[in-house]
Amino acid sequence: MFSNWFSGDDLERYRTSPHKGRIDGIASSLLRLRYANEVIRQHLHEWLRFSFSLNPEGAQLPDPHAEIVRRYVDQRVAGCSASRSRVLRASVRMRQTNKAAFAGALPARLLPRRGSARF
Repeated sequence: MFSNWFSGDDLERYRTSPHKGRIDGIASSLLRLRYANEVIRQHLHEWLRFSFSLNPEGAQLPDPHAEIVRRYVDQRVAGCSASRSRVLRASVRMRQTNKAAFAGALPARLLPRRGSARF
């Protein structure tokens, strides 16, 4: 479903990933929530990297609070800017908890503000 968002080795890993269905489901949720394409692309790439680095065979991923997940995140954010670090942490959190699939709306701070009837 999101093949055109990958290239090279990542494209092949994505197409053959046993986690492809879950990745597609979460990314589709982000599209419905109207996330920016670049943000979705970053999450897709991080989910693929996360899935293959922790579990290349495709079995069940570890618990979101497992030590191996914490070490992965710590290693990935080392030396990153605060902004990039937040994106990486959010990607792993979404991938592990499927947060995006049941998010009913955008965070309140991103919702458009209601003006008075005059505007």
